[in-house]
Amino acid sequence: AEALGVAVVPAVSAGAPASHRSAASHGAVAGSKGCTPAPKSLPNVNLTGFQLIQRFFNNLNPGNTAKLTAFLSDSFIIKRSNMSSQNKAAYLKSYPAYPNWGILVNEAVYANGQLSVNATNWQTTVPNVYTPSLYTFAWIKCGWQMTSFAKFANASTLQATLPS
Repeated sequence: AEALGVAVVPAVSAGAPASHRSAASHGAVAGSKGCTPAPKSLPNVNLTGFQLIQRFFNNLNPGNTAKLTAFLSDSFIIKRSNMSSQNKAAYLKSYPAYPNWGILVNEAVYANGQLSVNATNWQTTVPNVYTPSLYTFAWIKCGWQMTSFAKFANASTLQATLPS
């Protein structure tokens, strides 16, 4: 399942093992000196997308507000299936935690320091509810930052396509 970019991760994850790290784990802390420019290409675009989404969900856990604040770009926006939206400041005032979640990266596209990831999310505690989502990331200030997150209407027909 790992090769397909699928994982079910507990609420607090130590992250991917060193053998599975990609360009998502590279780059200096935002704003630091001596940082590297955006990669010209990514060795595994889907894996990088998966790891950045994983970082986002892990940063939603209680106690990770500083990490989440740093990871979201100043221009971050979330758009929900009910047509509501929030900017970074509003989102940080009240955001959800997802205790048990899974991700399926359907497709990721990278160009010029911008990464768009089409994925499906689900919570392991809520059977047969899958959320198509679109994530965007950009190489800003010497590292990855999340620029947007769009959640679409839940679907219950995706289970047949998920590996067991």
